[in-house]
Amino acid sequence: YDQTQLADYYLAYRRLTQRWRSVLPPEVLMEINYEDVVRDQAAASRDIIRFLGLPWEDSVMRFHESPAPSATASAVQVRRPI
Repeated sequence: YDQTQLADYYLAYRRLTQRWRSVLPPEVLMEINYEDVVRDQAAASRDIIRFLGLPWEDSVMRFHESPAPSATASAVQVRRPI
């Protein structure tokens, strides 16, 4: 990618997120900053689980130990802690 393509992609992302913010109520849309997850995974994970209305399980912090298959582009990263 060159900088123009990246800028176009980012602007499209901004338009899309702005649209979702305008049509969805705040209790159904949670925005998560990557930097927050990397800085304090435990706090970010607890916020996400709370937002979803799910009970906390300590295994959330051990996602990389799950034997479940992963078919994402980041499949290798899923097997490592943050």
